[in-house]
Amino acid sequence: MAAYLTDILQSNAAGLLAAVLINSDLQAAEAAPATAHIYAQRADRCQIAPLEEEAGHPDRADAVIRNGEHFVDCQRFRGDILDHRGDWPGAQQAYAAAVALAPDLPAGYYSWGVALARHGDLAGAQSKLKDANQRGPHWADPLKAWGDVLLKQDKTKEALAKYDEALKFAPNWRQLKEARAATANHET
Repeated sequence: MAAYLTDILQSNAAGLLAAVLINSDLQAAEAAPATAHIYAQRADRCQIAPLEEEAGHPDRADAVIRNGEHFVDCQRFRGDILDHRGDWPGAQQAYAAAVALAPDLPAGYYSWGVALARHGDLAGAQSKLKDANQRGPHWADPLKAWGDVLLKQDKTKEALAKYDEALKFAPNWRQLKEARAATANHET
């Protein structure tokens, strides 16, 4: 799906995608005028920002983030974008802002943990992924990422346990099954 959306953005059809989102919002707002303000500030639009960045449209990515800076997803994606641009201190501030916006939700902790792992801070990554798992115990993504971190620390049995736990919640996730199989093969 992400590759498909990236292709759309790279072909400059992002305006069409935005128009579809806006049109669906307008229809919903017309159906329920009392809640129209909700549709003007939908958090799911934040998911477009990293795709805009990948497609080479940083100005569009920044605009999406600016318009949704009070959403956890916009802050965590802002962190990803800043990290991609080489601004690791700024990225960490964005991840901290995501966590501060909604400390009971797992998404900010998850993104921060994955970023810490990319930067080689495996202890920090494990801590944030544990926090994400505690707040979203049925979300497979933090468990898989935690397993990846454990594998980088040569803790194969612990990694397999995290992959197995994640598979309970995402039994058809191909990359998770592949990571689990490769880890099991590595152990034997």
